[in-house]
Amino acid sequence: MTPAEPTTPILDPNATVPSPTVPLVDDVPFEDVIRAHNHFHDELRAGRVDPDLKLWNQHIAYYEGRIIDHDVDSTALFHRVSALPGLEPALIVWYFPELFDAIPS
Repeated sequence: MTPAEPTTPILDPNATVPSPTVPLVDDVPFEDVIRAHNHFHDELRAGRVDPDLKLWNQHIAYYEGRIIDHDVDSTALFHRVSALPGLEPALIVWYFPELFDAIPS
């Protein structure tokens, strides 16, 4: 790490941060988010998310009862799905298989 440049301006601790153009928190009731996740896990346990196991070991973005995208690269998937118009971000279920060794029944 290099030493601080003596000509660098000191940040003002009282400066305000401009508001983001995209709201950070959506007006989605928490119960709807829980319902979306519970629905996904019920479908996963029942074998209806990927019955043919075509997406085995892939990351999944699930929205309103269907897989909207999948990829082996979770970051690429996140960026692609986040750019899709018309989706409520809070209701997208991100499923990363390596985080789930086994799904409890």
